[in-house]
Amino acid sequence: MNKIDSTIIATVITLIVSFVVMLVYRKIMKFYYIRRFLRAYENDYILSLRNVFEMHLKNNDGPYLYKDEVNKSVKKMIQELSFSREKELNFLSSDYSFEFIRINSYTMALIGNIKKLCENYYLFNDLSRKFDEHQSIIDQEIVKQCLKMLNNFDIEVKKYYKLKFDKIILNDTEISEMIKKFELDLGK
Repeated sequence: MNKIDSTIIATVITLIVSFVVMLVYRKIMKFYYIRRFLRAYENDYILSLRNVFEMHLKNNDGPYLYKDEVNKSVKKMIQELSFSREKELNFLSSDYSFEFIRINSYTMALIGNIKKLCENYYLFNDLSRKFDEHQSIIDQEIVKQCLKMLNNFDIEVKKYYKLKFDKIILNDTEISEMIKKFELDLGK
């Protein structure tokens, strides 16, 4: 009887240990894949957009940051993110598919809000020239706000995909309020 009891105990312990090892392994792999996916999004979308804004701030009196330049970059990024969501992410069936979709949604919303912010508030290149929307220059304060949003990506996207909040960045009212604040700061 003693030998049977020790065999049962050993079997139960082996099952429990293997189950725990499997759970830990799955958690580690989930973390690894999410982290890798997040880094890919950050490198492909966030860093490239951040570089556009940072180059503008470094060259204060140099090249202007035109609204059209940002719109081209953003439009391409949103198309790529939409394609990824519709054609790739919706067909994943892994433990981390939900997180991938949430990261994609947050990234699209962030880039969309930056586009809205840049579209709604800009300066004109030359007041004596005829109005040309494509030659409008994005205000430096808007550039700083966009950079702030991009710099907070890593922290905010983690909160979003872990369901710590469900609000995606800014809504139209908040963007309008931000623009009014910038106008007051500039004394317009």
